[in-house]
Amino acid sequence: MAAGEDVQLAESLWSELQESGKERIKDLCRNPLRLTLLCATWTGKKGNLPDTTAKLYEKFVDYIYKWKKKEFPVKSEKRKQLNAALGELAKVSLDGERSRFRLSHRLVCEYLGEPDEDSL
Repeated sequence: MAAGEDVQLAESLWSELQESGKERIKDLCRNPLRLTLLCATWTGKKGNLPDTTAKLYEKFVDYIYKWKKKEFPVKSEKRKQLNAALGELAKVSLDGERSRFRLSHRLVCEYLGEPDEDSL
């Protein structure tokens, strides 16, 4: 991508973030990881920014699956199972008294299975 195209792409993202109703998404992207994911998904964008946080995260997840498909190929059905299991694991970790930023090996295995070729 040429430098001029990069600038144009950045300006179009900035312009989209300034629109009414995008305040929540703009605020979320103060986090460096989310900003990086937003920029990466914007580069290959199809359409505009999503209207909800959930849709934004859905774009992030889709991007990560595409980005890592060579290292971690995941078929559609397994991907649905993995997303559901990760969602349950996230809920349990947020609701639990454990640290939100650390998951025990035992807890992860409980939701994703023991690490082997058949586990999530």
